[in-house]
Amino acid sequence: MRLILKTKNRLVNVFWVEYRPNRVLGWYSGDWMKQQLGLPDDFPLEAHFHYPQDGNFHYSYKSFRKDCEEFVTVFWDKVKIKTIVNKEPETIWKTREEFKDNILGHMVQQFKAEPLEKAVHFQFVAMGFNVFNGDFKHSKFDRLVDEADIIETDLVVDVSCYDNYGLNITSLLRPIHTGAFVIADSAHFSKNQKITDSLILDLVCNVTKNES
Repeated sequence: MRLILKTKNRLVNVFWVEYRPNRVLGWYSGDWMKQQLGLPDDFPLEAHFHYPQDGNFHYSYKSFRKDCEEFVTVFWDKVKIKTIVNKEPETIWKTREEFKDNILGHMVQQFKAEPLEKAVHFQFVAMGFNVFNGDFKHSKFDRLVDEADIIETDLVVDVSCYDNYGLNITSLLRPIHTGAFVIADSAHFSKNQKITDSLILDLVCNVTKNES
């Protein structure tokens, strides 16, 4: 399932998530975290998340600084950091305690998740950004979409009519009999994928007017 935002002049894929055999995979542009990480606007950042069958949930982040590539994988109990400088790779491992002050560490719980087949409720990343005059700040990793390539599983949200609104985007596993994640006083958009007879994977976008 892809979240595609329709602006005044383009269609942009900013988030996707899907269930594949024995795992849930997702991707999003990580530009909203740049300020906290001290990254300049022209240095791209993106992220993937992975919930495998054994429950060893983790996030993987990729960023590019000048003359340096960094790959950070955050597990529930440890963190792998790989840097490449002048084509020379170096890998170090840290405990979650050593990594606790980094915003990337706040995205993963510090306990091992249930095996996927036993999962009842699990929320993945929640990201947010603003829309002004029907558009938003684009990332190098945002993926432009041709209208002819939109398919039934895509969640398309038209933001071209919004000015000074906030978008809250998330994905979660939830019991099939429960309701979707909704923010009060927001326009709500969602798609879902059935995983089992009792479990659904949701992709959700809530749009809320910002306070003046």
